[in-house]
Amino acid sequence: MATLTPTLTLASSDMNGDTLNLSVTDSLSILGQVTTKQVVTSVTAAVFAANGGYTKSYVYLKNLSATEAEIIYIRTATGGTDVMDLGAGEWLFSHGLVM
Repeated sequence: MATLTPTLTLASSDMNGDTLNLSVTDSLSILGQVTTKQVVTSVTAAVFAANGGYTKSYVYLKNLSATEAEIIYIRTATGGTDVMDLGAGEWLFSHGLVM
């Protein structure tokens, strides 16, 4: 069994005139198969994580582009509803991302 420790820290000294300092850490047990992949996309939709026979998933995505107009749209299925989008340099870590 492997353990994954995600940590999220949000900090700002000048947001809305208040100081923000929030940090959350968790410990996740990885019991099954681990799959990693890097996908290069274009203007054509690409399926990079199809529904599978698993009970739990953790997904990390990052838009490596530095071009502001290059946005990754995450959808429920090809042609489906947009769940979220990632602009240049943005990332996401999610448990139970609906694909």
